[in-house]
Amino acid sequence: MSPNLSDLNKMFEVFRDTLTREMSFFYFCSNYLSMRNNFYNVHLLITDQEEDVPEEEEEEEEEDLVDPLETIRAKCEESEHCVHTKERLELCEARVSSRSNTEEDCTEELFDFLHARDHCVAHKLFHNVK
Repeated sequence: MSPNLSDLNKMFEVFRDTLTREMSFFYFCSNYLSMRNNFYNVHLLITDQEEDVPEEEEEEEEEDLVDPLETIRAKCEESEHCVHTKERLELCEARVSSRSNTEEDCTEELFDFLHARDHCVAHKLFHNVK
């Protein structure tokens, strides 16, 4: 049994309506994406122009910031135990630099000083972190 002409016309209309809806949706999506990309590009242009001035201000603000780790390290180097290990390190460096041919280095003294300083810093650093 073959479909008659009216059935074919109905099927064609359904197909055409479906195709029209699908094409409309496709065009809507492509237009939406195109508009969104254009908006995004315009937004980037505007924000780039607006952000040129604040970047300079931010750089100035960053120059004013002080690393709390460095200030705490400087304070800890003045503590009694660190002063003692730093003196041992400086004596070793003076001894090694005074000799022209030596295998001695000051690695142990350096590590002792860094350990003492970092031990002091570890107890004070995280009290300053917000």
